[in-house]
Amino acid sequence: MVSPPSVSYNHGEVCRFKKVLYGFKQVSCASFMKFYDILTFLGFCPKHHDPALFLKCTTTSCILLSLYVYDIIIIGDDVDEISKSNLASHFEMKDLNSLITF
Repeated sequence: MVSPPSVSYNHGEVCRFKKVLYGFKQVSCASFMKFYDILTFLGFCPKHHDPALFLKCTTTSCILLSLYVYDIIIIGDDVDEISKSNLASHFEMKDLNSLITF
């Protein structure tokens, strides 16, 4: 591993970067805020008891969307409404088929 040019150290020493962890926390917060903004724009409402749970109900269907680390779990009673929610146009998504356990 090569250190950045601005960091000098002696051979055999270990470098500890404090700012890296802080940066990762900021990325997670910024990612969640982007996720939150897009979902509320699409009509999903966040639940107060679980900030990572979003709900969208219409007269014909109900969709629950849960964010778990970097995975999105979508549960609903109308497959057509889920596909019309346009999530794939805002996020990089891969369908992992039906949820077996959670």
